[in-house]
Amino acid sequence: MFSILIYLSLPFAFLFHDIEEIAKRKRWARIHADRIGGMYPNMRPMLVHLRDMSNRSFCIIVVEELLLIILAVICAIYGSFMVPLLALTWGFCIHLVVHIIQALAVKGYVPGLTTSVLLLPYAGIAAADMLQQFSWQQNLLYAVSGIAIVGFNLILMHTMLNK
Repeated sequence: MFSILIYLSLPFAFLFHDIEEIAKRKRWARIHADRIGGMYPNMRPMLVHLRDMSNRSFCIIVVEELLLIILAVICAIYGSFMVPLLALTWGFCIHLVVHIIQALAVKGYVPGLTTSVLLLPYAGIAAADMLQQFSWQQNLLYAVSGIAIVGFNLILMHTMLNK
């Protein structure tokens, strides 16, 4: 029973995290894009893109991602098909860790850092639960699938909204 509650709470954890990104992204990018682009020149195009992207476009991406997570929850509840939800849970947990690594790399705050730190216990419990319930091979497959789904979806949405 406890396990399923972890996964069913993913939409709320995601929304909690992305509200911070929505609130902080634009101003943060305007202030820090040039400095961080100087530190990591390969990242400059992405930083400029994030700086110039409207909040409306960013919110559309967040809502679309939230709908994917809700669809995965519905599949888990009504179809007893947990794979998409497990993959997205791994993707989200890894996403939180990426924010922390980004903050260490730039030696400062990045949008999403505060909620990433606050959600680390959630991510740890979810990861521990999945590692306990499934083999390492299954977890590796879920994690790689989750990263691929999240990455592909983000690239697709940013590309579509950039046109």
